[in-house]
Amino acid sequence: MWRKVCSSRSPVFWETCKDAIAWDVCAGTRQDNRNHQRSGSMHLQGYRFFADDEDNFGLEDMLQALMFMKTDSAYVPAKPWQPGAQNTTVTQANSLSKEAQNHLANMSLSPCEA
Repeated sequence: MWRKVCSSRSPVFWETCKDAIAWDVCAGTRQDNRNHQRSGSMHLQGYRFFADDEDNFGLEDMLQALMFMKTDSAYVPAKPWQPGAQNTTVTQANSLSKEAQNHLANMSLSPCEA
């Protein structure tokens, strides 16, 4: 991304390449995605990071269920589109999301029962 430029008359400095220039165009402006309108909903707002990084496969709930199954507790970060939600460490299965509870129930089944 950066190229080192040396000269006998000037100190060493970094010459910016086109990628760095493109990055610097956005520098200084912060996009707060916690207040952006969620796609597919007229009432829910907010993304944790970027809309492109959305968890479309429900991996967060699956990870929480797996952690709960292994350690009897799971860290549950607040979702920005749920007003008033707080980051918590859950120690009871009924405090997990419905999706995580379903994953936990499926993981608890023996292979013969599944």
